[in-house]
Amino acid sequence: MSGIVPTVFTRSAYAFALVLLAACGGDGEAGTDLFPLGEGMTWRYATTTTNQQGTTRDVHEVVSLGGRTIDGARQYVRRTASGTDYHFMVDDEGVWRVGKRLIVELEQQPDVPRRMVLPRDPQVGAQWQNTTHPYVLRRLVHDGVDMRRAYVVPMNYTVEEIDATVSVPAGEFTDCVRVLGQAELQMYVDGPTGMRSIPLVTEEWYAPGVGLVKLRRTETIDSTLMASGTLEMTLLAVGRE
Repeated sequence: MSGIVPTVFTRSAYAFALVLLAACGGDGEAGTDLFPLGEGMTWRYATTTTNQQGTTRDVHEVVSLGGRTIDGARQYVRRTASGTDYHFMVDDEGVWRVGKRLIVELEQQPDVPRRMVLPRDPQVGAQWQNTTHPYVLRRLVHDGVDMRRAYVVPMNYTVEEIDATVSVPAGEFTDCVRVLGQAELQMYVDGPTGMRSIPLVTEEWYAPGVGLVKLRRTETIDSTLMASGTLEMTLLAVGRE
């Protein structure tokens, strides 16, 4: 994978990025500056999950397949290394996720309703809502319940900053938009604990011309029967195939 790995990426560098992407061919101006969807763009992330049992690390890769017309509408597809496709649409309001296709599926499963990723022009205080599910929480004694399917709750998102600076392995990124997501999961934990309200908190940082550069998910509960903790994704490299 050929890569553009900036050490400092500001809004002033965004115009240069568009020129570079156009020179490489493909739909270089697809999406928005904070969520580019041009064909051939690639992202490589380090993922770290920490809970009571220790820390696990992995690498997550995504490639943009560009735009295509589906059911008369323009959609853009991103594919993960595991073969999962995510479908997006862009309008005057912003970027929306509109579907998902697993590698074992022939066709995408539409998101109903569609899910906002980011407003087109995010400002501090902007809010929206999507559904979410546990990513870190799991029972240490397997009870046959898939928590991701069993527990789906609304998450409220708010733009907290539009000029944040964040450092990740790919470099230092400025003028980032930081989004905070908050949800409460009501669930039965165990006999002594009973029902509890468990906070699910997500922070996301988006850099101009690059997209998501960092994500942190926190899900914590004081229980000896459940694993909880944090999941963090940090950008290792961004570039073109």
